[in-house]
Amino acid sequence: MSLATFAQDGGLGEIIIDSPPLNLFGDALIGGLRDAVEEAASAEIRAAAASGRGRGLLGGAADVAVFAGVAPAEAASLMTRALLLIGAIEAG
Repeated sequence: MSLATFAQDGGLGEIIIDSPPLNLFGDALIGGLRDAVEEAASAEIRAAAASGRGRGLLGGAADVAVFAGVAPAEAASLMTRALLLIGAIEAG
């Protein structure tokens, strides 16, 4: 199951982040968000919003546990994916 999904109701779209309680950024959430953003960008919508399950939209931080035991190259790859996600949101 993806940690982020896209839903459409007429001309409105919503990206739902579902990784409670804090919706912290990690590899799976970044991938799910990327897919949801791409789906929203290709949908015929006039506006989009984001919502999060749990205590808030996003906890504002990464899940640092994803970096435990990770080689520097893998950590850099994760950060690159996060930055590409931001670019996709801006372009969408």
